[in-house]
Amino acid sequence: MSTELRIDYRKYLFPLSQCITTSLLIFVAMQVVLLGMIAPYFYTTFIASPTQDTASSSYLLGFFIATTLCWFCSFFMLPSLLGTSMFNLNFSDIGVKKPVLNKSNVQLICCSAILLMVLGYVITRQPSVRAFYSSSLSHFNLATFIFVNLVLLPINYFAEEFFFRGILFLTLWRLVGWHSYWIADILFTWGHQFKPIPEIYLSAFAGMILNYMTYKTESIYPAIISHGSLGILINVLVYFNV
Repeated sequence: MSTELRIDYRKYLFPLSQCITTSLLIFVAMQVVLLGMIAPYFYTTFIASPTQDTASSSYLLGFFIATTLCWFCSFFMLPSLLGTSMFNLNFSDIGVKKPVLNKSNVQLICCSAILLMVLGYVITRQPSVRAFYSSSLSHFNLATFIFVNLVLLPINYFAEEFFFRGILFLTLWRLVGWHSYWIADILFTWGHQFKPIPEIYLSAFAGMILNYMTYKTESIYPAIISHGSLGILINVLVYFNV
């Protein structure tokens, strides 16, 4: 990565070694992920469970709005406050800036996005995935479905990628180099533990791709677009029973 992204954390954490700093970051990240699991746990337990009665459309819309607020606070507000207070970071340090778009990076983004969307199509063939998402989406009319996917979900994906790719991966990269890939990916996959098994496997694979995409472009925006496109595609395929 370019030298402009490198930060000397010793200026901000005088008594802490690199190992302790990394351990502290991972511990804090685990607490953030646990906080972000509240909404998926609630959805799996009370909405997507086959033993539960069907919820109303208004109730489900309220749940999605509450989830958006929860994820925005968990993955954006809290991490950004910790990043600025502990490490004196600005948004450009954690990839909130225009991506580096040379020819190879554009090819990487396009190929990665296509691959993830193909895999997204594949997992929607699995009954567990369709049942998980149709338990809520099937009760929405078209206007509500569009609102959820084009207004609420982009906020979720921005917050999620801000944390996992920006705060977590890029910061770990400066501390431990290539180890940042598997550490960030484990936490990202762990955050999907309440999703269907096929999606958990896809999350583990997608996390590595999104990490590499962020590393190459020095920005979280390609990851946001790719992740968001994948999630919306899955919803569309389930909603229209494609």
